[in-house]
Amino acid sequence: MTILYVKQKLFSMGGHFTVTDQQQHVVYTVQGSVMQLSKSFTINNCNNQEVAKVIQKLFSFLPTYEVEMNGKLVATIRKKLTLFRAKFEIDAGEIEVDGDVFGLNFSITKDGHEIATIHEAALSLGHYYEIDVKDDQVTHLVVVILLTIEYVKQQESQADMDSTTY
Repeated sequence: MTILYVKQKLFSMGGHFTVTDQQQHVVYTVQGSVMQLSKSFTINNCNNQEVAKVIQKLFSFLPTYEVEMNGKLVATIRKKLTLFRAKFEIDAGEIEVDGDVFGLNFSITKDGHEIATIHEAALSLGHYYEIDVKDDQVTHLVVVILLTIEYVKQQESQADMDSTTY
């Protein structure tokens, strides 16, 4: 079992931030693309080795992202069209996301078994989200799913703010 933390609202495709463990040691670094038409971000481990790359597909009706690990496409994450709650379709085997995605309190299941939960960390300094991964073999993929969902949320929030600005 692994517990990781992501600081809320620091993500941008052009940004750089870290994912830490319980002792605040850096486990992953995330670097977004700058000045590219197709936005992407790369996740590296603590040894600065690439773990995954997430690439936004340009020509899709709803936000769609492809996840590459070791140079191979391992997942596609796309936002589904819904009226009230954000839903995501994840093509990566039998993986599903359930819960309050916009509040970032949700669980990830694989083959019907819970492999991770994500929620706002209690008693933390600042706003941190806690990732509780129950199956260490899928830690990289769980982190990628969380970061992609958080990015989509922030893009929608930014679009809402831009549309209300005169």
